[in-house]
Formats: sequence, structure tokens, C-alpha cells
Amino acid sequence: MLCGERKENTREWLSTKSAQELIGKLEMQLTGKAVNKVAGRYGGTYAVKQLV
Repeated sequence: MLCGERKENTREWLSTKSAQELIGKLEMQLTGKAVNKVAGRYGGTYAVKQLV
């Protein structure tokens, strides 16, 4: 497997049904959002510790 293949892409993982279900369950237990995406030059995807 090569690094950067489409199936290893974080953006692709976040769009899967299983990831959305997991994030939904975590957000019910937390007071805030489980995943935060920031666009722009210094942007990125940030997740709570339970997802890492």
C-alpha cells in the first residue's frame, strides 16, 4: 500500500457512514463538536481524543 491512497485519505474517512455514526454517538456524549474542519492556508481537520 502506498501512503496517500484514496482509502487512507482522512477526508474520505470522514464521509463514510460508519465514521458519521461514530461521530454522532460521541457528540451526544460531549458538550461540543467531535470534529472541526478549518479551511484556508493553515487549516486542517481536528478531532477529539476519542477519535484518534
